[in-house]
Amino acid sequence: MRSEPAMRSLIRPMGLAAAAILIVLWFGGGLVLDLFASRPLPCRANCPPILEESAARRIPIMADSHEGASGVDPAADIQQQSQQDQQQLKQQRQQQQQQQQQQQEQQQQEQPVQLQQLQEVQPKQQENPQQQQQQQQLKQQQQQQQQQQQQQQQQQQQQQQQQKQKKKQQQQTGKVLIIGAAGAVGTQLTRAIVAKRGPRSVIAALRKTRLPADLDAVVVAEYGIDIRDQMSLDQLLAKHAGDIDTVWNLAAPLSVDTAADPAVARDVTVGGMQRLLLAMDRAGMGAVTRVCFSDSIGSFGYEGPRAGASARWLVTHPRQDPGSDYGRQKRDCRELLAASAFDTRWAVIPGVLHTGASWGGGTTEYALDAIKAAATGQPYVCPIQPTQQLPMIHVEDLTAGLVALMDAHPEDLAEPTGGYALAGFSFSPEELYAEIRRHVAGFEVESVPGGPAELFAGLWPDSLEAESAARDLGFRAQHALTGTVRLILDAHRERMTSPV
Repeated sequence: MRSEPAMRSLIRPMGLAAAAILIVLWFGGGLVLDLFASRPLPCRANCPPILEESAARRIPIMADSHEGASGVDPAADIQQQSQQDQQQLKQQRQQQQQQQQQQQEQQQQEQPVQLQQLQEVQPKQQENPQQQQQQQQLKQQQQQQQQQQQQQQQQQQQQQQQQKQKKKQQQQTGKVLIIGAAGAVGTQLTRAIVAKRGPRSVIAALRKTRLPADLDAVVVAEYGIDIRDQMSLDQLLAKHAGDIDTVWNLAAPLSVDTAADPAVARDVTVGGMQRLLLAMDRAGMGAVTRVCFSDSIGSFGYEGPRAGASARWLVTHPRQDPGSDYGRQKRDCRELLAASAFDTRWAVIPGVLHTGASWGGGTTEYALDAIKAAATGQPYVCPIQPTQQLPMIHVEDLTAGLVALMDAHPEDLAEPTGGYALAGFSFSPEELYAEIRRHVAGFEVESVPGGPAELFAGLWPDSLEAESAARDLGFRAQHALTGTVRLILDAHRERMTSPV
């Protein structure tokens, strides 16, 4: 118990109410604390757990304060507990500070990287518009260059076309000499050239046979010209050398006629080519002069291709055996042309179908014989196998191809030695008879294979290659079997009904 003077010293600075509370706590605190000791001291909802635990621990401490008489110092206990609480709070603050410091250090470490990334991105973003502008300018320049190149190429192509056209016009100002102009092919070729170049553009070298009157009036006809007579050729070319730009050599017997007399055929075909080239050389005709030659499917033998046979194949297989004198003579003529100094061109010609009244003895001529027999109401005996395919061509298509070959610019001729196959259409005797019977019912046919015709038909190809002539000459045949048969039948019937 404290002394009264001490109590007065405490009461004096405090108010009466405070003094009364202090007295109650001083003397009766034990009873009050015992009441609160039965439950923990409540804490605010947002009180930290450490504070709530601290408040709960204070209750027994305060409850034991009335035992101060037993020797325990309540103030020391409170102070010790307070220090522990403060220490825990201090530790928590330190932990929070450490976490914040770690976060700050991490942010400080990340900031330079982000800053570097930003520094790298920003120049790129700044450079992108410049790069885009430069790229766009380069693209425009490239486009302009491409346009200029295209324009230059177009101009060059136009200039080349103009030069070619000019050269063609210059080439076509001369005359065309045709050896063998009176034959079935020669007559049609003469008509085609006159139709293109105009009257008197053809010099027709004739032996005895005269041209049709309408054609004879528009050509320069030279009679008494024999391919086997060197002097007649020399005189002809000496007279017209300055006017001629192209020479066609069509003088050659057909396959069956050649087989009948190989020596005479060779003198006409091979000997005639030798004499013609010599006469041209003697006349001083320049290298720009074209020499054109009618080759044949008879140049192919057993080794040759059956389908799509080309002129190139003959050039790349010079030693293949054609299997006949007819084919060998054609090969010799090609070799003579290749050894000459002139602009040489030659056409591989299939069987020729035409509306003429007569023709020579050949293999493919069986078709003309069959159509004429049907037109005159006579039975026909076929010399080749009924299923034997052979390439044919209508004479109008043939002459169109020959003119295209003659007029082509040398730079346009991609095939070796200027040789081109002129393809038409192919058929067998059976297919021909079926077409004839569409127009002539009851047409009678007997097949008796044998002789040279059957031999040649077995040697020759079934069809010719057409792409080379289409590419370089712009030539494709227009006629087919159906229309051709009808045209030939009508021509024969017209001759039979017309007055002589």
